[in-house]
Amino acid sequence: MTVRMNRQIYGMLAKRLDEADLGSVPDGRGIHGRKWSLGSLLRAVVGGMVAGKQSLAEVEVMSASLTAPVRRMLGARRRVPDTTMRDTLLRVEPGDARRSLRSLVRAAQRRKALTTDGLPFGVVSFDGKHFDIPSVDDWYAQRQTASEGTPLVGMVRTVTVALTSSRARPIIEVVPIPAPTNEMGVFPAALDAYCAAYSGLELAKLVTYDAGACSAHNAAEVRARGLHYLFGLKGTQPTLYADAQRWLGSRSVVEANATTSDRERGLSVVRRLYLGEVTVVLDGWEHLRTTPRRHPHRCAPWDPGDAGPSASRAKLSKWTEPSSATKIATSSPACQLRGSAPSSGCSSSVGTGVSKPLAPRPHPRRYAPWDPEDAGPSSTSRSLRTPARGSRRIHEVLS
Repeated sequence: MTVRMNRQIYGMLAKRLDEADLGSVPDGRGIHGRKWSLGSLLRAVVGGMVAGKQSLAEVEVMSASLTAPVRRMLGARRRVPDTTMRDTLLRVEPGDARRSLRSLVRAAQRRKALTTDGLPFGVVSFDGKHFDIPSVDDWYAQRQTASEGTPLVGMVRTVTVALTSSRARPIIEVVPIPAPTNEMGVFPAALDAYCAAYSGLELAKLVTYDAGACSAHNAAEVRARGLHYLFGLKGTQPTLYADAQRWLGSRSVVEANATTSDRERGLSVVRRLYLGEVTVVLDGWEHLRTTPRRHPHRCAPWDPGDAGPSASRAKLSKWTEPSSATKIATSSPACQLRGSAPSSGCSSSVGTGVSKPLAPRPHPRRYAPWDPEDAGPSSTSRSLRTPARGSRRIHEVLS
C-alpha cells in the first residue's frame, strides 16, 4: 500500500473515527499495570485493519513509523506492542464493541448517508459468516474436530446484517452464534438485536435471508415486528418447495414480470424476475403472499447501442414503484425460491430472488462466454469457479 493511499485512509479516519466513540467501550482489564488506554489500543487496531494489515504484528510495525498527526489522531504516542493489543482484545466483550458500530451507523443516518438506492423502501440482509481457528471454547468457537487423532479446529460464526438498500451496503450489526445453536436458531435473537439497536430510525421494511433461516417460526417473528421477509427456499422443505413451483408455473421469457440488463466487464448480463401469487393458505405460512424466482444470468458481448447500466437501474426503480405486480412484493411478505434441478412446472433452473440485484456483483469469471475450443463441461466448471476467500483473515488479525 502506497504512502498516498495511507494518507487517504487516515484522512477518512480523522473525520469518522470519533463517531465510533471507542473510548466509551468498557475496559475489562485490571486497574493495575495499565500503560495504554483502551481507546488508543482500539484506535490502533482499527487503523491497522483499515490500512490492510494482516496481523497485530504488522500493526505494531506500522505504529512505529507513523507521522505526528496520525499519532495524535490514533492516540499512539509510540510503538504499540502486539502482545498488548492481543491481551486487550481478549478482554473486550463482543456486545460492548458493537456499540461503536451502532454509533457509526446512527451518525451516518443523521448526515443522510444511508438513503435508499433506487428503491421505495429499505432492505436489510441477514447472512451467516464463519472462520476457523485452531482452538475452541464451546461458546464463541464451535468444535469441528471429528476425532481425537485430527487437529483441533474451532469455528467462529456470526450473523451479519447489511443495509443492502444503501449504495454503500454497510454492515450495521454483527451477532455471534453460540456454539450450541445455528443460524436457524439464532435468527430471532439477531432480529431482536437489530430492532433494538435501530429502533425509531426505520432503516428498512424488508428482511432477507437465505435458506439457512427459512422457517414458519422465523417468518412469524419478522411479521410480529411489523416487517416483511424474503427468504430463500430449497428442496429441504419439500412441501413448500413443491407448492412454490406450482405457483410459479412454466412461463416463457416474454412473460417475465421484470427484466434488467447491466454491463459488467464488457458483458451484457440479463436478469429476469418471475412472480407467483400464493393461491393456497399453508399451515404456519398464513402471511405468505408471493414466491419470486430469478432466471439465471444470460451473457452476451456488450452492445454499444444499449442504453447502459443507468437505464437498467431506472428500469428496476420503475418496476419497484406501486403497481399490480409490486404491491404483492412490497406490501406483503415474500418467499424466495431456490434450488438446483427444476421440475416440469418450471421453465428454467431456480435461482436467487428479488433482492439479489441489490447485492454485491458476483465474480466476473462466472460470466465467461462459452469457448467452443474448450475441453468440455468439466474444464468449464473449473473455469467458472470463483477464488476462495480468506476465511482466516479475521483470526490472523486477532492472533
